[in-house]
Amino acid sequence: MTHYILFYFAALILWWAVTHRQGRLLTADSVFVISLTLMATGTFLRVDPDQQVDVLYAQIFLTSSCIYLGSSAFFAVSFGARSPREAPRRVIDVDPSTVVVRGLIFISVVVTIAYFYSIGYSALYLSFRSLTGADPADVASLRLNSYSGAKYFFPGYVNQFKNVILPAMTAVIVTSRLAKTSELKSRRLRFGEIVLVVLAPFALLGTGQRGPFFIFAAVLAVFLYLRQPRGIARRIWVLGGATVAIGLGATLALQRGGNALAAASGSGKLQGLVTQLSDRFLFSNQESGIAGFRYTSHFAVADGHEWLQGMAGLLPGSRGSDLSGQIFASIFGGSRGTAPPSLWGSVAYNFGVSGVVLFPILLALILQVINQRSLRKAEYNSLEIMGLAGIFVIFGTWTNGGPIYLMNAGLASYTLIWAIGRALRRKASKHGYDAANIKKVAGAPK
Repeated sequence: MTHYILFYFAALILWWAVTHRQGRLLTADSVFVISLTLMATGTFLRVDPDQQVDVLYAQIFLTSSCIYLGSSAFFAVSFGARSPREAPRRVIDVDPSTVVVRGLIFISVVVTIAYFYSIGYSALYLSFRSLTGADPADVASLRLNSYSGAKYFFPGYVNQFKNVILPAMTAVIVTSRLAKTSELKSRRLRFGEIVLVVLAPFALLGTGQRGPFFIFAAVLAVFLYLRQPRGIARRIWVLGGATVAIGLGATLALQRGGNALAAASGSGKLQGLVTQLSDRFLFSNQESGIAGFRYTSHFAVADGHEWLQGMAGLLPGSRGSDLSGQIFASIFGGSRGTAPPSLWGSVAYNFGVSGVVLFPILLALILQVINQRSLRKAEYNSLEIMGLAGIFVIFGTWTNGGPIYLMNAGLASYTLIWAIGRALRRKASKHGYDAANIKKVAGAPK
């Protein structure tokens, strides 16, 4: 399938040649193209050219991807005359003592602690204990029971607090405290803020799932860039190094790679950890997408019913679509995990050929509209920037499953953070900065 890869990258180069002059470096559209490129590369490397169903899937994937890239370039040029600025000219920090920030932090901490107390354990903690030889644990079962066990504790709702609001508010508070500004009394983190810095990654990884952690790392990178582009390269390197280090540690603790990795030592273990981590981005979701298309290709077009069933999972007590569980069972013969179809595969299953052609155009339009309607003003506050960063990344990482992914990953929560920040900014512009408990960031873009 090398020719598919070459064709895709030719379309990608043309997309870049057209769009890089039309908008910002980090947008919902550009993050999506990065995710799509990883997905396309791994998919074309993994499909079996001797299986007709795989060849059909590769053709659908390439077609939808190229339609998206062409539509994105077209809309970028169409909106080019009104292209937004690279970043806000001035960013103001919301004071950590603001009532709304403290309230969001308090609720998130309470929900997170109550959730782990209710399920009775932390998969991450028990996995670390099992590495020491004490209390050997079935980590796969721990992970599964954390979010879909016999006792159902509404993990989708809990995730909005522990995977989105808690780490987002922690980042807003920490960047405010560490900002180089004389208007803040101290740049040292207080005890409560240090606790949050420890609690946030534990909450993200506590159920044994690494996806939310990597998604928030991407959100944090976009947040830091939008907040203050100057010197972003150094901060991204630091963030990237910390993300890889924590990711490797979590991979080891959660015993990804099975007995072979557990038995390895020294350089062999490190190499195995790096392979497991790289597979998470290049091959895991891609193989899931291939398996998903193989599974759904035997069914009639769902006419959107599977997407509707998935969205019904937002209702209390409803688990929504079980398609990803069925795909997992078709691969491994059991129900101890999930394997979602790819976005394009899900579109093909739900809407057929018309969806394969029309949905990428619609998605490109939506993401370009988001690009054009964001960051058009000269001044924003840190809550707005965090909300926008989250919206960009959630849309930008939607390469698997249906629209339920957007809600599960935190689109509504990031939109709420943005809306709260917007309300504070309007209050500040009307009544003064102190009325909204926000302060200007010295050194922010002018």
